[in-house]
Amino acid sequence: MRPDPSIPTLNERGPASLDPRLHGLVRRIWSVRADRQPGSRERILYNGAVELIFDLSANAQRARIGEGPSLTLPRCVFNGLKLQPLDLDFSGAQHFVGVQLEASACQRLFALPASTLVNRVLGGEELGFGLHRLHERLAEAPGFAHQAALLEGWLLRRVTRPRHEPRAAPAYLLAAQARRPEAPTREAARQLGLSERHLRRLWLDWQGLGPEAWLRTRRVTLALQLMDAQAPKLADLAQQAGYSDQAHFNREFRRHAGLSPGEYLRRRQGPVGHLRL
Repeated sequence: MRPDPSIPTLNERGPASLDPRLHGLVRRIWSVRADRQPGSRERILYNGAVELIFDLSANAQRARIGEGPSLTLPRCVFNGLKLQPLDLDFSGAQHFVGVQLEASACQRLFALPASTLVNRVLGGEELGFGLHRLHERLAEAPGFAHQAALLEGWLLRRVTRPRHEPRAAPAYLLAAQARRPEAPTREAARQLGLSERHLRRLWLDWQGLGPEAWLRTRRVTLALQLMDAQAPKLADLAQQAGYSDQAHFNREFRRHAGLSPGEYLRRRQGPVGHLRL
C-alpha cells in the first residue's frame, strides 16, 4: 500500500546529535513534507519553545493566532511563544525546515527578551541576522542532512554563553515549587537572594512568561507529552502532570488548546501538540 501523501513525513535531529555548545538551547532541528488537499488546516499548540521556520514549498501559507486576523506567512518565520493556538491553512505540496529552540535562546542567539516575542510571528526580514541568505542556502541543499548541518553551523556562529547560569533557569523554580508549592516564586526569590519583582523581570526576559504563568503552561505541555507517549486514563494523566483533579486539568487544557483533552486525542497528528482540524 502506498503511503498517504497528506500525512507529514518528518526528519529530525535531537540534542544528542548536535554540538554540545547547543545543548540547553536547541530541542531539535527538523524537516517536514506533506501534500495537502486544498482547505486543509492544522493547529499547533504551545509547547514552551520558539521556532525558526523556513518555508521551501511553492505556495504561500496563511495562519491565525487565536482569534486574531488571518495573515500570510513570510518564507522565513520566527515563531515566538504562543499562549494561544496557531492555526495554519494548507494547500498543495508542503516542505518546511526549522529549528525548535528553548525560550532562553531568544537572549542567547538574538539578544532579545523572550517576552517581546510572545504571541508574535516575525518575518526573517524583520529579524535580520542573515536569515534571507540562510533560506536560500537551505533551498539549494540536496537533503535534510545538509540542511541540518547548515542550521547547526549558523546557530553555533550566533550562540553566546553567559558567565553564570541565568537565575531564571527552570531548575530554580521547579526546586522551589517542590519545597513550597503554595508560594514557589517567593521561595525561589528567597533562595536566590532576589526580590520577587526582580525575579519576575528575569523570568520574563529569559523564559517569556512570569513564574506562575510558566508553571501553569509547563503543566499543560507535560500533559501533551504524556498523552503522546502513552494512553493513560485522563484522571491519571492529570495527576502525573501536577493537577489537583481532572476537572482542573480539563479547564486549563481547553483554555490552552481551544478543545477538550479527548478531542485532542482524536485529532492529534504528527509531532506533540499538532492536530488536524
